[in-house]
Amino acid sequence: MLKEVFEATLLKEVRDIVVDFDPISEQSVLQPIEAAGRLVPLLKVCNTVIDFSSVQWCNVEVGKKFLPTIEVSFAANANFLQNDFPLTHDVVTLYVGNTLDTNFKTIKCDFLILSAEQNGSNVTVKGELNVPQLSDSAIKSWQNKTSMDVVKDVCQTIGLGLVTNIDATADTMTWLQCNERNDSFLQKHVIRHMWLGSNDKIVRVFVDAWYRLNIVDVLSEMTVTPLDDELSIVPATGEKLEKTQKLILNNDTNGPNTLAAVSGWNLKYSNVSMKTPSAVNMQSATFDMSNAAIEHKHVDATLIQQSTDKDLDVFADWSISTSLQIAKKDALHANMHDNFYEAATTFDWSQGMLDRAILSLTVPQTLNALYCYKTVNVELYNHGQRMQSPIPEKEERGKQNSGDDKQPLAVEQVRNKRLSGTYIITSITWQFTKSKMLSQIVECQRRMWPAFDVDKLK
Repeated sequence: MLKEVFEATLLKEVRDIVVDFDPISEQSVLQPIEAAGRLVPLLKVCNTVIDFSSVQWCNVEVGKKFLPTIEVSFAANANFLQNDFPLTHDVVTLYVGNTLDTNFKTIKCDFLILSAEQNGSNVTVKGELNVPQLSDSAIKSWQNKTSMDVVKDVCQTIGLGLVTNIDATADTMTWLQCNERNDSFLQKHVIRHMWLGSNDKIVRVFVDAWYRLNIVDVLSEMTVTPLDDELSIVPATGEKLEKTQKLILNNDTNGPNTLAAVSGWNLKYSNVSMKTPSAVNMQSATFDMSNAAIEHKHVDATLIQQSTDKDLDVFADWSISTSLQIAKKDALHANMHDNFYEAATTFDWSQGMLDRAILSLTVPQTLNALYCYKTVNVELYNHGQRMQSPIPEKEERGKQNSGDDKQPLAVEQVRNKRLSGTYIITSITWQFTKSKMLSQIVECQRRMWPAFDVDKLK
């Protein structure tokens, strides 16, 4: 299960946002101080706090790229355009959450502005999470350390936290950072060559909205039973519930878990991700510099057995190919763990394995309990399809006076057995538009997608 190893020190450096308003003269249905974070995103661009009524739209994505990203469009006043338009090293500060909900973390972070464009009075700004030292280069060595030791040291140096479900790695060696940027060194050198003991792993890496580097053994996390966290506060108002609700994402209009209800869902399927990368058998050749001998090693593609079941999975038609890796073995200058190249090949071929089909769910409010690579239960019902079932006996007492011994039937929604079940969240997008208050787009994936049984439709 994912756990926080240590918090990010960068959280303490995020700018504060002060909202000034007159509660007497500015009476409205949504006061900024009440709506900010819950119904609308609270934004500060450069030195200007953006009035929520001026925000045209805002998208914040976490999990799709290495760093969280933001894109926001707003109507700017003359003072902003003349005196506060974004320049080099300017940032956007975002606040999303509910301070009354103490069970889960709120989002408060700075985004480095990468581009800003004016179109009339509207300004569109794009940025990524501001982690200043990620782009710094360094010359450093870690002698007789594992990849996880190196990751921890680099994260603490640059102010990132760490979240992972990996307890230890079997890759002790001397790790060298040769004037390489910290972000490239972490992703391409250290984590790419991380060895978890076998080649049946799918590892995903990203930084979340709380400035924490996430390193996730995805297949291991998929085996975790969802906790069904209980929601005790109404996200929109902060009011405490008399009775808690389970965190089951659902579209059951008659169900008890209304706070976790979804307003819509859709499926996305990519044939490219199914074929590239394919399930690969790896043939490695090691050239021994001391005696000019070549050692061959065959590595089975165990990931194909881990991710598919041809009897149950409609997408189980992976092709088999062979990848050749060549390494040099020099006893005098050896500086790689035994599975250095195998780890890289496993990392590369595994990245697209779970991207064949994605279930996207729209949550019409902000649920702080949701985060990337959390396992979650999903219950979807076919609203256009109905089934009839007997009315419970307790509701029937005293109503059968006609002499008819047949029990009346009630109309119920039909549960979609194919789409319902356990998923893992791979990305979250916070969305805001003028027509819709702050909502979440939650993308979910699973190990197997059951084949559709046509015979049951007859």
